[in-house]
Amino acid sequence: MNVTLAAALCVFAFAPPAVDAQSSARHCDRASSRITFGTDGGNIRPVHTTIAADGTVTRSRDTLSTPESLPSIDSTAARALARLAWSGAVTAHRMTSTRPLANRDMAYDFIEVATPCERRRAEYQSDAPARFRELHALLEAVVKD
Repeated sequence: MNVTLAAALCVFAFAPPAVDAQSSARHCDRASSRITFGTDGGNIRPVHTTIAADGTVTRSRDTLSTPESLPSIDSTAARALARLAWSGAVTAHRMTSTRPLANRDMAYDFIEVATPCERRRAEYQSDAPARFRELHALLEAVVKD
């Protein structure tokens, strides 16, 4: 076998597969996001509720429990909530020493919106902006069990 042909076959065999731009965009579509929200931190049991893009709703009350299924919501409503979250109601910031929680012993509310390629999480104690508080209340009302 020709050395050049062998080298070309090796490059072809071990090269990463080409990614179609359209399938990649579909894979990271923000409308197909998962939203997780709830309360965490402090000396309380955490409560995390997750709304999947298909409208499936689950809630876990601590990190060791199996999530319980709640009544599903319409997938159109789930996508609308994801669009609302990405539109700025969930501002991205990191919990670091430059933005510490006011009181580490006090619980905080959070909302996290995520796709397989992107994630945004906001956490607030009592200083939450109106957009965050409104979205958190809306999410709570939508999954009321």
